[in-house]
Amino acid sequence: MKPLKSDVRLDAILGVLDCESLCDIGADHGKLPALAVIRGAAKRAIAADISAPSLKKAEKLAAALGLSDKIETRLSDGFESIDFDEADVFVIAGMGGYNIISILGKKPPPRGKRLVLVPHRNAPELRAFLILNGYLITSDAAVLDGQRLYDIISAVAGSGAAQTGKIGADGGNIGEEELYLLFGKGNFDRKNDDFYIMLKKKAGEFDKILKTVYNIGCAKKKAAYDAALLLYRKRREYDDNGQNS
Repeated sequence: MKPLKSDVRLDAILGVLDCESLCDIGADHGKLPALAVIRGAAKRAIAADISAPSLKKAEKLAAALGLSDKIETRLSDGFESIDFDEADVFVIAGMGGYNIISILGKKPPPRGKRLVLVPHRNAPELRAFLILNGYLITSDAAVLDGQRLYDIISAVAGSGAAQTGKIGADGGNIGEEELYLLFGKGNFDRKNDDFYIMLKKKAGEFDKILKTVYNIGCAKKKAAYDAALLLYRKRREYDDNGQNS
């Protein structure tokens, strides 16, 4: 069998894993669990998915790689057929933020469980859900894979101070907390060229639209990207002066 190929998104997920046991919710063909075991990011793994045909492919992949004794497949709708004691880290990737929220809401992980969440869309809504429900976000950084920016969010269940009320600004100037919600705090705290490139690209796209026709939705998005660029540049200037790490 040819070596199992990875990509930027998978490499970023694997980069935040270091555990005895992994459970991949929505594992599809089982590529992530296989790579995790091969690279030593996990010693064993559960590939869970709602699709039986996908799990058959995951089983075939594990067998072809000689990993059948280390990778178990499990037919499960989210955490439905999963015991949280079976794994140290749970990954939910390959789906939208609202789907991830639904999975976490139906069967919330117990306090202390580590999660790696990779929403393909609606990342701000997912961050708001985590903050409101007492999750501690331990890292949150984006990677550019092709033309798409993926958010890699690590969190620990029940380890944050649960907040109540509305998350985010109601209007006026966009503050730092709202920018963290929209784009991820980790992208401002550390140098991230992928994030900066995408910020400039999106700001430019909205600028071109607004030069042609004014649209309130585009204007708000442009203002958010401009504010994010300003904060990112401010943080990097601070870094360059040797005053921050």
